[in-house]
Amino acid sequence: MEGKNIGCVIMASGISRRFGSNKLLAHLDNNTLIFDKVLEATDTPSFANRVVITRHKEIKEICNEKNVRAFCHCYPNQNETIRLGITILLKHTPNLFGCLYTVSDQPFLTKKSLETMVKTFKEINSPDAICRLSYNGIPGNPVLYGSEYFSELATIPSGFGGGYILKKYPEKITLIPAENEMELFDIDTPTDLQKAVEYNSRLH
Repeated sequence: MEGKNIGCVIMASGISRRFGSNKLLAHLDNNTLIFDKVLEATDTPSFANRVVITRHKEIKEICNEKNVRAFCHCYPNQNETIRLGITILLKHTPNLFGCLYTVSDQPFLTKKSLETMVKTFKEINSPDAICRLSYNGIPGNPVLYGSEYFSELATIPSGFGGGYILKKYPEKITLIPAENEMELFDIDTPTDLQKAVEYNSRLH
């Protein structure tokens, strides 16, 4: 849909308390970091622009090497990551019709699913639409918000995340089915990483 751009915010500000170190820098194989997977999935013409929001200098350095816009901050709460994402995208992207927020610890998220989300969102063609990836009717991440929610994304109260908006407007949400339940699998612990490594080895 010409003139109606979709942006992408990659949230990479987590502290990884349960993991014990920065999980985004953990390897799935000899060469591939978990963080590389989200950069690969979001590298699609479906997005007019994308930005990584992080508090980790190592993540910003990876983005610099790959020519991906990144912003490094020192705020403690998720609402600030969300606010910075939409603020930076609006500054650099004209005619922003929607914004997809994705976490960085879902290594099996596919480019195809993201493109399907954008395609469906544009077909709905409403600024108050919300599209959310799901599997068997169970919602997860990522989430694509229409432009009507931009001001709310920029002012989510401290201590809240995107779920604050999702709970306010459940009737506006369209679930987009993922092809594989592992697309919604996220890594929080070393046990999760081991499961991901084993699944990744089966894919290859």
